[in-house]
Amino acid sequence: GASSDANSLDDYEEGSWTPTFIAGSGATYNYGGSGHQVGRYIKIGRAVHLIARLELNGSGNTAGSGLLQIGAMPFTTDSTANTYGNIAIGLTTGFGGTVGAPTHGFTNTNAVTADLQVYDNDGGNVSGTTNANAADAGDDAGIIFQALYFTA
Repeated sequence: GASSDANSLDDYEEGSWTPTFIAGSGATYNYGGSGHQVGRYIKIGRAVHLIARLELNGSGNTAGSGLLQIGAMPFTTDSTANTYGNIAIGLTTGFGGTVGAPTHGFTNTNAVTADLQVYDNDGGNVSGTTNANAADAGDDAGIIFQALYFTA
């Protein structure tokens, strides 16, 4: 039966979602065939854990400019200030250019997007952490990642 205990599990959901890249401006992305936009999630209470693979098809892409983001996350993030979720990246392919491949990220407040970031500690393209640049996403750019965040 149902429990009124504050610690009881009363909200559990599993499902799929379709991740996207979002650029600051001017981007057109072609994800191609099956397996290029795959996402799964588990939501327990307010906590959302998701995994995803996102890969461009190799042609017909306009990288655009500005910050590169992940979009279309399955649930809106918490609206409380400074309560960011994390993006952990397992693999990137097809990035180059100014700052290079994303290394991590964080969810935006009260949104279904996450900002991708680049960390470089070897004196390469950037010093420290900076925003991932949409112009660095090549025609075959891809990313495998997971995220953990809280909903409102």
